Amino acid sequence: ELSGPPQLMLSATGVGSAQTNGAISTQGLTSITYSTISGNESTSNSIGSAATSYGAGVDFEGGNDSQTLTVDESTIAGNTNTVTGGTSASSRGGGIYLESDAMSTANVGTITNTTIDGNSASISSNLEWETGTNSVTLENDAIADPAGGGHNCQHSNGSLVDNGHNFEDDDPSIVLGSQSCGFSDPT
Repeated sequence: ELSGPPQLMLSATGVGSAQTNGAISTQGLTSITYSTISGNESTSNSIGSAATSYGAGVDFEGGNDSQTLTVDESTIAGNTNTVTGGTSASSRGGGIYLESDAMSTANVGTITNTTIDGNSASISSNLEWETGTNSVTLENDAIADPAGGGHNCQHSNGSLVDNGHNFEDDDPSIVLGSQSCGFSDPT
């Protein structure tokens, strides 16, 4: 279990580009159960073109059928992604960031009975998935209190399998008329 004051502070500075990844950064089969991942910081600073920071809490980048992320009965809270400098800068998935190869398994992530709360990033404060044609499954989760300018969720591609009993608190009037996570019944 990871909890308490900041567990891990990551930083990168680069000429040209710089990228940092999360406290837990993995590409293989990963299971997080009964855990708290909180207070981690990921900072990227670029003197040149791009600065990017992914998943200050969890950064998962799967690539084939055996590589999936499972999070159950856990709390991912208070993690912070920041970026400075560069001609383009983005901090993504402050709590959890998932990315997969478009040719991989149909379900790259399953998150159940988990709270993802108060994480900070400029684009997707709590959760982001870029999973090609693949899906992320959520059930009985609370995703709330986005910080740093981002919304609760962001998914530029990939799909959500909403198994119900999920909650998020993004204001629909700010997120183009819908909840950012896309829950069918966000209560």
